Amino acid sequence: MKLAIIYNLALLTFISLLSCAEKNKQSRSSDDEFLKSIQIPTNEKGEILSSEMAQIKLVQTELDLGQLKEGEIVKRKIKFYNIGKANLLISNVKSSCGCTIPSWPKNFIQPGDSSNIDVEYNSKDKSGFQEKIITIEANTNPSNTNIIIKANIKN
Repeated sequence: MKLAIIYNLALLTFISLLSCAEKNKQSRSSDDEFLKSIQIPTNEKGEILSSEMAQIKLVQTELDLGQLKEGEIVKRKIKFYNIGKANLLISNVKSSCGCTIPSWPKNFIQPGDSSNIDVEYNSKDKSGFQEKIITIEANTNPSNTNIIIKANIKN
């Protein structure tokens, strides 16, 4: 009886190890595909081939929110296209101020496809003319693209 239990435990351990090894192998394969898809293409001299990369094209590079009341929260979508030859991956979108909160797609944008960056602006404790910058970091050349957000806050 004890021998059967030991045998079953050994068999379960062996199966678990094989399962983990296969899962790690699949994960590495997926990681390799991911890295390959965002690789920066270069020529034989090591120079970046921008024409072979993803390229982000914003429908608008400046977003004027107009006149807002202090404390008003405004949400907008900023549409963009991948006009390049490779998959576009946005790694980060950051704002120059905590009052502006961006969100962006975490998946690849295929060449020719479009998506949106959502922006939420909170005018609380603000007054007068405001200008904020949203910086998009992606696998493009240059790697950063800016959007300017403007508003005039009235008390």
